[in-house]
Amino acid sequence: MKRKRLNCKLNVAIVASLAVFVVVTLFSITLIVLNYYGKFDKAPTLEIRPVNAYTETLHVATDWDYKPFSYVENGEYMGLDVEMIAEVANRLEMNLDLTLLDWNEAQRGLINGTYDLILNMESNAVLKDDRMIGTIPTDEKQYVVYGKNRIERVGELYGTRLAAYNTFDELGMDVITGYSYQEMFEKLLNDELDYIICPIQVGDSFIEKLDAQHVIVSSYQVSYMYGCMALKATDSALCTRLNEVIRDLQMEGFVEKLDAKWVTRRYSSISVKDILDNNPSIVVLLVVVIQLLVIGGIVIAFSTYSSNKYKAYSAELQKNLAIINQQNEELKIAEEKAQAASIAKTNFLFNMSHDIRTPMNAIIGFTDLACRHIGDAAKTREYLSKISTSSRLLLGLINDILEMARIENGKAQLNPTPENLAEIMEQAESMVRVQASSKNQELRFQTHITHQYVLCDRLKVNQILMNLVSNAVKYTNENGHILVRLEETASADAGHAAYLIQVKDDGIGMSEEFQKRIFQPFEREKSSTVSRTTGTGLGMAITKNLVDLMNGTISLRSELGTGSEFTVALTFPLAEAPVQAETAERAPETSAPDDRRYRILVVDDNDINRIIATELLNDMGYETAEACDGQEAIDLIQAAGAGDYDLILMDIQMPVVNGYEASKAIRALNAPLSSIPIIALTANAFADDVRNAEQAGMNGHVAKPIDVSALENTMKAFLSQKDRQVRAEDAQGRTGTPNETEV
Repeated sequence: MKRKRLNCKLNVAIVASLAVFVVVTLFSITLIVLNYYGKFDKAPTLEIRPVNAYTETLHVATDWDYKPFSYVENGEYMGLDVEMIAEVANRLEMNLDLTLLDWNEAQRGLINGTYDLILNMESNAVLKDDRMIGTIPTDEKQYVVYGKNRIERVGELYGTRLAAYNTFDELGMDVITGYSYQEMFEKLLNDELDYIICPIQVGDSFIEKLDAQHVIVSSYQVSYMYGCMALKATDSALCTRLNEVIRDLQMEGFVEKLDAKWVTRRYSSISVKDILDNNPSIVVLLVVVIQLLVIGGIVIAFSTYSSNKYKAYSAELQKNLAIINQQNEELKIAEEKAQAASIAKTNFLFNMSHDIRTPMNAIIGFTDLACRHIGDAAKTREYLSKISTSSRLLLGLINDILEMARIENGKAQLNPTPENLAEIMEQAESMVRVQASSKNQELRFQTHITHQYVLCDRLKVNQILMNLVSNAVKYTNENGHILVRLEETASADAGHAAYLIQVKDDGIGMSEEFQKRIFQPFEREKSSTVSRTTGTGLGMAITKNLVDLMNGTISLRSELGTGSEFTVALTFPLAEAPVQAETAERAPETSAPDDRRYRILVVDDNDINRIIATELLNDMGYETAEACDGQEAIDLIQAAGAGDYDLILMDIQMPVVNGYEASKAIRALNAPLSSIPIIALTANAFADDVRNAEQAGMNGHVAKPIDVSALENTMKAFLSQKDRQVRAEDAQGRTGTPNETEV
């Protein structure tokens, strides 16, 4: 009887607890919805005073189809920017003349004086156009990728038909421009485009407008950009007045209210289906609540069972709790790893900020000093020399970052060719000898190999060697000792040879803790000595990835205050030594060309790049001609006569026709125009870019920033070769005998 009463009380208590739980849960869900979507009221309205009849009028233009910022609905001008400029005009005490039209027409109207300002121009676009100035930012836009297929990283966009309003040069790929956002979405729906880049606020409105629910917004975020009001460059006074008003509106919360009205999604404007579609967590929460109710019913049903059943149930519950605890522990470990990676990247950004600003400070500072002492030739030369040194240091930092990005994106590939390992060692020694001598260090290179010629990627082997040796020189004090040794070991594979590269120094060494992290990206030793040494924390990560790419291994031994020793083990296929052909004595490939004025065609869409190239060429004694894109270069060559152009310097990424396509078109012309030497002069500086240039029919490749010596030597080589061919053809014409082909 007592047991029955106990069970009854237990049942009542459980039912009451479940009821309280259900009420609390439903109340919590309500709070979540209210907190996330806003209260159960209509979107906030703003009291904007009507424009009075003032003496001055503000002529404003903006895009007609840029919802939610500016658009036309039922003949009325609507949107966030429309309401903002109305309030701005009131506070400036000016009449408002607002026109909504195509954005390109609006920009032309601003330049020719039809309009005083344009709304919602991207700050980056304004900065690039010296005809315009911009106000302080009025909003922030998140640019994302839209398409019928989801992407997770930028590498998946290469080779696709990608469109955007701007070129997004930071992506390093061809972007189709010239369409409005509506045209982009329509072409995407008609499969004329694969992906488009668009502000997420604008993109969502077009998806709703065109009923394009199957278009997916990818999780990959391209960038954040700020919008501003754009004025003519000469209207600085009006720009100052606008900035003051915009700051006041931001401080008063006016801009925030406009954003809540036009951008933030309100609860009253969405359905339950929208909530569930966009917030699966609520569905999960409801499922959990239902499960708990079911579990509660089971508990009530079995509460009258015997104590043994209760103990069994308790044991099962303990087991589940143990599993949950284990899962929580695993989640905690994963979270700690993620936090460690985030901290490493944050530290990297701090280091990079310092390391990039250091050479930039030198470049800017010495440029200013050179301008101040332009009449003092000695000081000017000294400042220019330091500017050159700092520029190369900055370029090295940027190259490290780009190389790591290519490796992480899986774009690093091997290009094996027959190479002499002994020559690679000699080249590395010559490159670091001066650096070591400046610190009075004893630098020794030893080579003990039987097979010198192997199939390997010379650039990447040299990069591994230079990273290790330059680090040894960098972190070894003055009067220190460095040994670099290349040794051949026994190989188990026929037709292959195994090698050990050892770099040993008596420098500052490394702590045991840092040795565990040295091959991770963005890692640097935390010490006063290292903090004074320029570096990105990427060199060893790049080296490790390159060794892995060659199926090799890398190991190290180090002790603080004693030094470090790195050992790299690599295996390469053997290659035949090149045959030294017996040839008649002739001038070397890089001998100076004939003493005459050569005419060089410089093809580049960037005005500054063309100016630099033409000035350098003029200083070298060459005549120059210019083309702004690949199509203009093709037209000039087609219209040219034989000998009008002796060589072409071709950029790669250009509008209309890029450098690759232009080179192919020139090679398809009739001789002798098709044989004009073409040298790629481009910022595409990786090994893959060199191969792409060769496949397009180009004869050589020089990377930007321009190394004047490398450019001059490359040009002389091809001009000398061309002169020899001309002389040989002339000799053949005089003698009437065939010309012997040189071996």
